[in-house]
Amino acid sequence: MRSELPPSDVKKIHEFSLRVYYEDTDAAGIVYHANYLKFMERGRTEWLRELGFEQSTLVLSHEVVFVVVALNLNFKNPARIDQKLVVRTSLSRLGAASIELKQALVTDDSEVKCSGLVRLGCVNPASWRATRIPEEVRRKIYYVD
Repeated sequence: MRSELPPSDVKKIHEFSLRVYYEDTDAAGIVYHANYLKFMERGRTEWLRELGFEQSTLVLSHEVVFVVVALNLNFKNPARIDQKLVVRTSLSRLGAASIELKQALVTDDSEVKCSGLVRLGCVNPASWRATRIPEEVRRKIYYVD
């Protein structure tokens, strides 16, 4: 069962700050497109950590891992070396075995550099088959304080 969350039910936008380093850029000094994915991954990891779940312990305590099953990115304006960025992550949908998150990389003055929608599947790491998101995890995701 998949539930679309009305805007009034979105409790929180998680924010994770970072800075663009030389290693993140191409020869022109702008962020290489694949690095936006890395920044978003860090944002999702910190979002889960803030909810009380580290990915390394999810596999041990709940026998689940989250894997990216779909991703749609929109590049708006290139980020550049030395810029401070914020990865904003918010819940879009929560399904029985999947999570859809809206993510955006923005500057301090809220200029969007890249935005996207990512769908994560919950799988059992032994079989790599889809499995229900554990109830404890679902409660924390849906009822973010």
